[in-house]
Amino acid sequence: MLLAAYFLTSYLFLRTTSSVIALRWLAEAKLLNIQFYNGQWDRVIAIEQRFICPVLIALKVRTSKRLLPVLVLVWWDSVDRQQFRRLKVLARFSSGPEISSTRNLSE
Repeated sequence: MLLAAYFLTSYLFLRTTSSVIALRWLAEAKLLNIQFYNGQWDRVIAIEQRFICPVLIALKVRTSKRLLPVLVLVWWDSVDRQQFRRLKVLARFSSGPEISSTRNLSE
């Protein structure tokens, strides 16, 4: 019973409209976009926190269309090995979008 509840909640959380399914990071242009399960793309305006380990990259980001921050998780087995390595380096050393302590509410 407990195992069925675990898999059901895992499935539901991966299929909600706030689930991130794609990431596009153009480092030279300092642009980071994420795609949600409903197919909409959103521009990241700030990376609030980063966590990088050998099997996981976690980014807490602020987007232009959402009020609350979004958590982006990339597991090592969800992308090609070389792509994961490049993304780890990019997440660790890139400044990403302009990180600011105040948010422009007029956007």
